[in-house]
Amino acid sequence: MNLYQCPAVQVRKNRMMQIKDNVCIEDTFRLYLNDEPLVEVIASPEQRNELGAGFVVCEGLAQGVDNVNVSGNEIREFQ
Repeated sequence: MNLYQCPAVQVRKNRMMQIKDNVCIEDTFRLYLNDEPLVEVIASPEQRNELGAGFVVCEGLAQGVDNVNVSGNEIREFQ
C-alpha cells in the first residue's frame, strides 16, 4: 500500500497539535469486461490485476478471468 506522510492537525480534549499522519494514496480506475465499460472504482494502485479479476468474479459477472491487461488507469479483463 502506498502511504504518504502529510502534515495534519490533531484535536484532543480541546488541544490542537501539529502532527504528521499517514494517508493512503488512491486513484480512480476504469474496469472493462471483454472491452465493454463496466465500472469506475477508487482503489490503491497496487495489485490492479487482482482487483479487476476479483471484482468481476465476486460480482457474479464471470466465473473466471482468462486474462487481465492493465494500462494506466484502465483495467481490462477478458473471459
